[in-house]
Amino acid sequence: MTTTSANPDRLHRAAKRWSRSVASLAVCATVLLANPTSAQSIPLSTTAFDATFSAAFAVADVGRSDLFIVRESGNGEEERQGTFTYTSAVIQDLRRLPAGCGPNSSRGVTGSATLSFVNGDLRLFRLSGDACFSFPFVEASEAWVATGGTGSYRGATGHLAREFVGDVTTLTATGAWTGELRLISR
Repeated sequence: MTTTSANPDRLHRAAKRWSRSVASLAVCATVLLANPTSAQSIPLSTTAFDATFSAAFAVADVGRSDLFIVRESGNGEEERQGTFTYTSAVIQDLRRLPAGCGPNSSRGVTGSATLSFVNGDLRLFRLSGDACFSFPFVEASEAWVATGGTGSYRGATGHLAREFVGDVTTLTATGAWTGELRLISR
């Protein structure tokens, strides 16, 4: 695995700030999803989301802790929305071992992603994620929530699951996003 540890204290402080910002965004998204009174008159259409993707990733330490950041970028194709590129950043915790997984496995702390389609960007927040590591592969299962976006994805909500397999010798991953999106009808 490629790791860097530029300034551990600075990275740890940055990760804490980033985590608090993402947590605040999650709270806002949860409130909006649970109490859509301001959006009740807006017509929504629900659509299935089934995408495959391939990506490259890099891993970086977060200071002198058991946390680490995984940054990913790649491309994919969704059956109804078309092709997309994406970037994501997630924070994992080595101290929180998923059930049934071996050493160096981890549980998700937080994360965000942006999927860029021709007709706009879809923003996602990661609710949870487990990564089971067995050299050289990592198998991950994650839960994400749509938090809006631009263009056709402005006001988007919904839940997506993401499953993938990564290879730490090539720093590549392949997998799928599946779930349902609610989009504002235009």
